[in-house]
Amino acid sequence: MEMSFYQLQIETDNIHNTKKITASVSCKHCGQEIPVVRWDKELDAFYKTEKKQIKVITSFKIGTKGKILLWIAAVFFGAIFLLLAGLYIYGHLKPKV
Repeated sequence: MEMSFYQLQIETDNIHNTKKITASVSCKHCGQEIPVVRWDKELDAFYKTEKKQIKVITSFKIGTKGKILLWIAAVFFGAIFLLLAGLYIYGHLKPKV
């Protein structure tokens, strides 16, 4: 038998790893998965002890749409910054009458 643990990952515009951990048990010989309702007490106890030992790492990643929005925002605010900097410099460099 082989037990695999999985971490729930929510993927919208962003990718977020949650704290929810699930497991599946499968037979190595035939490859069939054993459903949770057929687990015996020993297998359930093993699952609970192993789950406690797992270090849950949550993370947050920006998806494709988020990256595009960040680039648009960076270009927009960069253009505004350059415009204001240009106006400031032009105001100080023009000859005084």
